[in-house]
Amino acid sequence: MEAVLDALAQLIIRALPTLVLLAALHLFLKQLLYRPLDRTLAERYRRTEGARDEARQLLALADERARQCEMKLEAARQELEIQREQLRRRWHQQQAEALAEAHRRMHQRIVEAKQAIEAEQAAAIRSLEARSDALAEAIVEQLLLRRTA
Repeated sequence: MEAVLDALAQLIIRALPTLVLLAALHLFLKQLLYRPLDRTLAERYRRTEGARDEARQLLALADERARQCEMKLEAARQELEIQREQLRRRWHQQQAEALAEAHRRMHQRIVEAKQAIEAEQAAAIRSLEARSDALAEAIVEQLLLRRTA
């Protein structure tokens, strides 16, 4: 057993410089490589996350602006619809007024035409009555002249 322990002690003694070199290499690499690399990676992460946060904020702002634009667009559409409906009502009212005016004018023309026809009829009746009286007198004279002749 002593031989095993001696061999083990010899192995440890021979491995001790390697262990010291590995520890020194570890400290050296940690100091010169890993710490700057960790700082660089941390800075990169910080910047990346900062850029992502900024991008999220910009996207949220863009979404808000798009929503506002949609709201304004919808309000403008509603306003146009209201104006179109008002214009349509005004047009219908103007059409109704024009139609009523045309109806009134036609009725007035009909009344005037009836009055003119009635006046012509009355004049014709008076003319016929006057002629019939004259014609009756002429017939009576002719009959009287024939009896006397």
